Amino acid sequence: YNPDSTKVNDLVFVPGGGIFLCSTKGLYLYMDTISSFYPLTINPIIKGGSISSITAHKNQYYTAFKDGYGLYRTNDFLKWEAVGSGKLGTGKVQHLYDFDSILFVCNWQKTIFTTKDRGSKFVNISLGFSTLGKSYVNELAHNKEYIF
Repeated sequence: YNPDSTKVNDLVFVPGGGIFLCSTKGLYLYMDTISSFYPLTINPIIKGGSISSITAHKNQYYTAFKDGYGLYRTNDFLKWEAVGSGKLGTGKVQHLYDFDSILFVCNWQKTIFTTKDRGSKFVNISLGFSTLGKSYVNELAHNKEYIF
């Protein structure tokens, strides 16, 4: 990847998968044998879109576009499929989080969705959040009792 022309959105270690660079020009996988990042093509039509996040969930990898192309998943980094429906399917996704067999998806409107079935059905769990303003849900974390 060319650091002079690319903004890094996130650098993520996914256990069992490696180190991923989410950038304004796509998704890259770190190849430590050659000390560089290798570009992963998620969808040739939207090649080079801004990637906000990646996570592993139930033996698949999910990646999210920051610029409105939604959520995609793969198990081999070769064939990707679009996941989600409605606002989630075309939404700008800020962050992905996997916890206790649940995938959490945070979109640009401060809305958090969950899925327990690999993305077949998403449920909005953002009751009580104000969707006004310019704030985003940029990160989720957990302890033994709560998700923050």
